[in-house]
Amino acid sequence: MKKKTVWIITFVLILIGAFVMGYGVDWVIDLIGAILLFGGGGFASYFIVTNKDSKKRWLISLICLWSGIIIFAIAGFVRFKGAIIFALLGAVFIAAHLYIEYKRRQ
Repeated sequence: MKKKTVWIITFVLILIGAFVMGYGVDWVIDLIGAILLFGGGGFASYFIVTNKDSKKRWLISLICLWSGIIIFAIAGFVRFKGAIIFALLGAVFIAAHLYIEYKRRQ
């Protein structure tokens, strides 16, 4: 599979999962969003681990990815006043992961 396609699929799955969890009212809908989030994270993790490098940048990328996904899941399940800002932090972690992977592939 092409590198660009992997990251587009991952980004779309995480984005759809976060959107579903953000606007879901019932816990079943939130669970579907969480499955999409973790599915996107698992998909990306597989390709990160299979393309390890000797500088351990893949490990930093993996930590950023899962930190962002966990933050998205917490912001989706637990409704509180600052959930949007908390979800923005998750988006920053996902963006850092994409940037690290972009630099690592060059």
